[in-house]
Amino acid sequence: MLSAKKIPKILWTEAVNWTFYILKKCPTFAVKDITPQETWSGVKPSVDHLRIWVYLAHTHVPKININKLDNRSTICMFLGISEGTKCHRLFNTEIKRIIVSKDVVFEKKNTGTGEMIMLNK
Repeated sequence: MLSAKKIPKILWTEAVNWTFYILKKCPTFAVKDITPQETWSGVKPSVDHLRIWVYLAHTHVPKININKLDNRSTICMFLGISEGTKCHRLFNTEIKRIIVSKDVVFEKKNTGTGEMIMLNK
């Protein structure tokens, strides 16, 4: 599926990590209506923070990295949640690197073609 969508191989591990993150929050057949995370911690996991993989997002650019009239945000693609923190893992399409940021605003209407933005630049 990843090669059909033309996702670069550098992001394939991020796709696997996000898949396992979501699977920990899904009920299993072994124990009905209980998630693996709930079995371990005793608390039902929240799914309010879950997003679609490679969903378009804007992240804040610190003032030290920009000039007065430059954009204050940059377009990225959502890759997942950083374990142990409340930060988002994002792929910065301009510098072609994975970044971790807490200051993220997600697009309300997403085209669903996040991978095309990365390839066209």
